[in-house]
Amino acid sequence: MGNLAYSYVVDGQELLLNLDVPDASIEKTNVYITVKDVADLNGNLTASPVVMDLYVYRNPLRWDLKRLDMSLVYGKGDTYGVKIKNLSGKRESYTLSGLPFWITPSKTAGTIDALEEEIIYLTISPYINIGNYNEKMYLVGSNGMTEPLPISVVVRGKEPEWVVSDALKSKNVTMHVVGRVSINNNVMHDPDDMVAVFGDNHEVLGVAHIDVDQTASANEALVFLTIYNHADTPTELQFEYYDASTGKIHVVFPDFEKYPDDLTFSANTVLGTTVDPLVLSDYLFMVQTIPLKKGWNWVSFNVRPQDTTVDELLSNTAQWEVGDGIEVINSDGEPFQFTYKAKKDPDDPNKKIYFWDHGNDSVKIDNTLMYRVYCNSPKTAYMAGLDWNTTLTVKHGWNRIAYLSTINLPLTTALAQYTEYGSEGDMIKSQDEFAVLNVINDAKVWKGSLKFLRASEGYMLKRTASDEVNFSYPVYGSNSRYAGDQTLAPQRNPLYEVSMANNMNVIAITEGVELEEGDHLVAYHGAEVCGVAEADEDGIFYLTVEESANSASNDIQFSIERDGEVVALTGQTMRYVSDAVVGSVPEPTVINFVPADQFADGEWYTIQGLRLQSRPTTKGVYIYQGKKVFIK
Repeated sequence: MGNLAYSYVVDGQELLLNLDVPDASIEKTNVYITVKDVADLNGNLTASPVVMDLYVYRNPLRWDLKRLDMSLVYGKGDTYGVKIKNLSGKRESYTLSGLPFWITPSKTAGTIDALEEEIIYLTISPYINIGNYNEKMYLVGSNGMTEPLPISVVVRGKEPEWVVSDALKSKNVTMHVVGRVSINNNVMHDPDDMVAVFGDNHEVLGVAHIDVDQTASANEALVFLTIYNHADTPTELQFEYYDASTGKIHVVFPDFEKYPDDLTFSANTVLGTTVDPLVLSDYLFMVQTIPLKKGWNWVSFNVRPQDTTVDELLSNTAQWEVGDGIEVINSDGEPFQFTYKAKKDPDDPNKKIYFWDHGNDSVKIDNTLMYRVYCNSPKTAYMAGLDWNTTLTVKHGWNRIAYLSTINLPLTTALAQYTEYGSEGDMIKSQDEFAVLNVINDAKVWKGSLKFLRASEGYMLKRTASDEVNFSYPVYGSNSRYAGDQTLAPQRNPLYEVSMANNMNVIAITEGVELEEGDHLVAYHGAEVCGVAEADEDGIFYLTVEESANSASNDIQFSIERDGEVVALTGQTMRYVSDAVVGSVPEPTVINFVPADQFADGEWYTIQGLRLQSRPTTKGVYIYQGKKVFIK
């Protein structure tokens, strides 16, 4: 900055300088002032100039901390409070800017009285990807001055379930590896990273974290693996590396020039030294981590495994239980389910043999499709294959589609290419949520409860146009992450988690009840909740209803609930039909309600508002004394 406009006033021996520039133009800068040729009472001029270096910091609005550091578990999200102080003697207005899309503030603008303070709550989205984030948000006053708040967020996922069994350790048959991991030609040196070695049937034979010598350069990061085996047999060894900073698992291989053949187990030997370690490098082979909940799961595969048999593909991917299954699509386009089973061992009646039915059938994973997986309990599956991203083809009607990105993306970003070909009424749904494409003033906008597409999840896309189109998802480099600069509505996990294989969708508005913020439209199959939704800013509910576990209970009943209590009832019901869509954004279906406070105390009512003569014995949801009662 050049010379500044100024004025001055002299009062006796004091010189008052005024900088005649806006405060915002010099805020947080250094101003250098030189005063020279000042005469004393005898007319003598100063022998040398008087120089001052002043730092300008006049913003009356301040954060109460210098930086915000956060550590999050992937998929959980969190809320943090930060305080704004007004140090001036007058009321100040403010706005917030520069917010990354994965932070939603409790408010983005406001006013603070003189010498008062206010807390802003920052909600971190559960959809933020694993990684290290360094951002800045700005507090902007009405005078144009800004106050930055650096934000550091570390997001980490669950470590792979790599454990050497005690039974294997007790064999005390070991070999050792001193290694170094190179990913994309970069030596990995994060002590949170892990390397594991596997044998037959993908059994964990050894696991260790990266060891970093803090007295040396990062290139000295090594891994010291103890490898166990059941006997001194030449078992083929396979290596995998977990990068904690990205949550990705890479299949890594020894240097092919030094080890042209597969490495095999050899007891009481050591491969590599601290001077010349065994270098393990990646070659586009990845391991996809797929979290599975109890019940049905819609999944997609962003790696492409080798074409093989059902047994070889699935046996090593998870700790399966009898009754678990995977639904695939046959060549004729029809779904077919493989199930994990057990039978008595003919050689030992006290043991069982576990197997996949049709286990010898060949199977090919189509990365463009959504698959359904059933689990008796929560578990994690690991699928190895080539890192794969390809083009998807969408036809008229419902399509099962995979999501091939390895990171979570906002729906509008993930489907940007498809949106160009989309039409009014197109719809995408997950197992729990959905969104509909609308054309507003020639602009295409997705509206609904589904805000993000998540890695490893599968989806269904309904195309209204008769033609067939191809589209791809955005691709981000291995060393990049999507941050985005758009601010979205509050982002949270689904209000209701669907565990059944199929669902239907309802776009509804309510009449007869005065809604309050946070009220829920709740759907029931008999005594079981089957869907929950909250109205958007337009008062529209986007409700996903799961199919009933009891095929005889296909009627859907509704209530409006506030803080878990029923505040309105309706006699209207709806018939469940898989993949049906009831209502539209331009014309939502109307559900009429009656406030629950109109029903007498001491009486029993059905969820539809019908008064009963006595306490009911039939399964269902009832209202008594204004509260829900479940009879099962």
